[in-house]
Amino acid sequence: MSNQNHLNDPDLPRKLLLAPAEDLGFYREGDTLQKALYNFVLDEKYPRDSFHGDVLWALNEAFYQCARVFDDPSPEADIYQNYLITVEPSVEFLNSEIPIQHTIISDKGYFVFCLVYIALSVQASLPKSVSIFRNYLRPLISECKYFNDAEACIGDILKYGLLDSDLAPNPCLYCKYYYKDIAVITNDFDVRTIEKLLRRCRTKGYQFALMEMVEKSFFHLHPEARPTSPVSPIPR
Repeated sequence: MSNQNHLNDPDLPRKLLLAPAEDLGFYREGDTLQKALYNFVLDEKYPRDSFHGDVLWALNEAFYQCARVFDDPSPEADIYQNYLITVEPSVEFLNSEIPIQHTIISDKGYFVFCLVYIALSVQASLPKSVSIFRNYLRPLISECKYFNDAEACIGDILKYGLLDSDLAPNPCLYCKYYYKDIAVITNDFDVRTIEKLLRRCRTKGYQFALMEMVEKSFFHLHPEARPTSPVSPIPR
């Protein structure tokens, strides 16, 4: 496999966790949670236009942050630094005489984590670490202008019962089975990256499916590397 490495790609961690949807149809026509968050974003954007951002970006970012939470063994360790200010953070000066830079949560950060709060609050079950994260996230976003509407959205969803959404990262679910996409998500077929993806597969079946996708994609993009003769059987 190729030795070329693209670990300097700033978007690589995102691609390895969750491939973003390319259009709103994924959310508009998706499951209950996807459609509920889609409607929430539109309700906040129109007619009040509270959220001055791209609808598709906000939804993709929210599901990406959910995947981060599920992938993190201790997401509750520092929610402010590790999560809230990772979405377009703002920097302010607290003291005009002695300028001290202080990073604060952006409006977009609050909005995205209200979406995350909704997603986590309507699940039938959560891993212990994610449940703790959700409980401590609530007071951190409770003063933002989107919070009351987020609580109302949760109530509307729960009228029909708790959900069992698949929020955890799983490479087989998010690879689109296109050759170039597999090359990107495996960091150009980097062995360490493939091992990382395999550890995220939840069953042996998912692992075999991922390896099959990787093999087919590699030989499609590099036909010169395909074996020209059958592999000799292992001597018994």
